[in-house]
Amino acid sequence: MQDDIKVVVDDSYLIEMAEYFEKQGRQLQSQADAYIAAMGNIAKEGVVKGRTADAIKQFIYFARKQLQSIAFTSERIRDCVVNYQEEIDMQDQYHY
Repeated sequence: MQDDIKVVVDDSYLIEMAEYFEKQGRQLQSQADAYIAAMGNIAKEGVVKGRTADAIKQFIYFARKQLQSIAFTSERIRDCVVNYQEEIDMQDQYHY
């Protein structure tokens, strides 16, 4: 009965997805960096004092900390997909 079960793993699809997630992460990181820079300009030149200025500066601080992880996370996703593929290939050699 087990002879009828076949699992097909498309290696090229895995690599495409790994590259896709990495690329999307880089693009999102770039957009986030541009947004933070624009908010920084507003804080420096637009709203320079008062509660609104303080809130913008605090937002920038926390947004910068949160958004630093985008590129790192997309690279980790890529690495996990590649490692998954390598693990499948390694296990596959014992079955065939």
